Amino acid sequence: MQLAATALLATFFAILPIRHDSDSYLAVPVSYALLTSGSPEVTRFVETYEAHHAIQWQGARALPFYPLGASILALPLVAALAPFDPLLDEPSFLAREEWARVSKLAASIIGALTAWLLFRLLRRLSGRVILAAGLTLVFVLATPLLSSATRGLWQHGPVMLCYSATLCLLLAGRTRPSALLWSAVPVAFAVVCRPWAGAFAILVSAHLLLHHRRQLPGFLAIGAVLALAWGAANWAIYGVPLPDYYQPGTFHWRPYITASETIWGPLLSPSRGLLVWCPFLLFCAAALIDRAARRDPLVHLSAAMLSAQWILAAASPNWFGGHSVGPRLMSDALPFCFVLLLPAASRLLAGASAPWRLARPLALAMLLFAGWVHLRAAAEVDQVAWNYLPNDVGRREGYDRLWAWQDPQFLRGTALSGLEWARRTSDPPPPPPLSGKMTISSRHPSAGELLRDGWSPLADWGAWSVGAQARLAIPWSAIPARAETLSIAVRPFLAHGLARQRIGIALGDGGPQWWSLERGGQTELSLPLPARPAGQGELVVLFDLPDARSPASLGLSQDRRQLAIGLLGLRFDPV
Repeated sequence: MQLAATALLATFFAILPIRHDSDSYLAVPVSYALLTSGSPEVTRFVETYEAHHAIQWQGARALPFYPLGASILALPLVAALAPFDPLLDEPSFLAREEWARVSKLAASIIGALTAWLLFRLLRRLSGRVILAAGLTLVFVLATPLLSSATRGLWQHGPVMLCYSATLCLLLAGRTRPSALLWSAVPVAFAVVCRPWAGAFAILVSAHLLLHHRRQLPGFLAIGAVLALAWGAANWAIYGVPLPDYYQPGTFHWRPYITASETIWGPLLSPSRGLLVWCPFLLFCAAALIDRAARRDPLVHLSAAMLSAQWILAAASPNWFGGHSVGPRLMSDALPFCFVLLLPAASRLLAGASAPWRLARPLALAMLLFAGWVHLRAAAEVDQVAWNYLPNDVGRREGYDRLWAWQDPQFLRGTALSGLEWARRTSDPPPPPPLSGKMTISSRHPSAGELLRDGWSPLADWGAWSVGAQARLAIPWSAIPARAETLSIAVRPFLAHGLARQRIGIALGDGGPQWWSLERGGQTELSLPLPARPAGQGELVVLFDLPDARSPASLGLSQDRRQLAIGLLGLRFDPV
């Protein structure tokens, strides 16, 4: 029964459409590289010196910047799919969509297993199946497990799985002390998944010191062996025992972020606050006044870890989690929150006193709100688009939106949103004359009207040129009146055996201007605009691409399209 419910839950997570593949961009190819070569090096999967925050370049070697734990957990799924999914062996420009799909499927399975472990934990703590099942359902439908952790192979889903497994083993250790020794395994693997789990390792050690002192040496011995093995693996891969992501100073403070914002943002920000997106978690405070709960060492551990998670998020220069949805950085602590929720949930169900009976409608309203918020975030693109429309929350001009109640992320795409055009992310505001910038993306279907001859279908990142020539046609009415130059953002198709791409671009009836691109990643090519004609008409942009080659001819894949550049966007600037 529990196995069937877990499989059904994984299916539910997987069929919800929203995927996140920013930090988890390389999680699946790293799994495939580990499976096929025993090394996480992904050089053959990415473009030469591709600039992406998930890639760490060491000379000509591309290594994953983010921890390997999520990719290791995904290994069984990738191994099962590899014989039937040839795209897993393709480079990024062909396989990124497939990587994202497999990443979400792996995250869905991990999320379902976490829910199963949490159910077993709550059932044993409470002795009540219905109560445990109800709280697990809340965990599934009304928390960042649904809106973030199962949308891609972030670090958070694997860490929650490790935390839940550790709590189950610590509880089992009350009657079977050997379980306490083996709790070192999920604790150590949590650190492999995420550096913040180091705080959990310290707190579990303190828990054993206070309550199970005899088992502490064995726990520490197993942990030390695993730590040495991890350090040796890091040395073999990165040349250091501790990867860059685990080093202090990896992320830098932004001068416009204040200390009070980092302290209260993880809890109270309209678009990132845990208590805003999951207001029912306020009932966790009941564990602090419940006599039985205050005597339970697991409640003490859970309260300490929830506090530690808040401190870690507040101490992070990136407290808001970049381009993400809701309280992503606080999501690791969810298993501890539900241990703390048990006393309040029990009292709400029993209704033994008038205050708890009166609190029932409030608790129900909080649960319905949280369920609506997180289900929308997993099913609709509006809340993802909020991160960069109308401006980027990761930059100074968009940062203040993290505190704006007139357009919080959870309302984006509804009639209550403060921005009229935010109701239709599939129909974004027309590019010029306000911004002078056009993004080429399938998220902006109107951009497809600019592509005429020689382009592949739009993807979410842009479009590949196909053939030795390609053409754009831009209405002059869409070009700002004061614009003097056109900048075209492209990324060249480069690979072993194709070291450069020559690109000629002609505007209107003028002759071409030429570039030779020999480095991967995004590049901007700027040209002066011709004189604006009297009529409206269109500005024709003609691309000459003499070095277009097919991936098949280079031995990269079976793709026979003649590729030269990926078109990412256009920008019009005054002089």
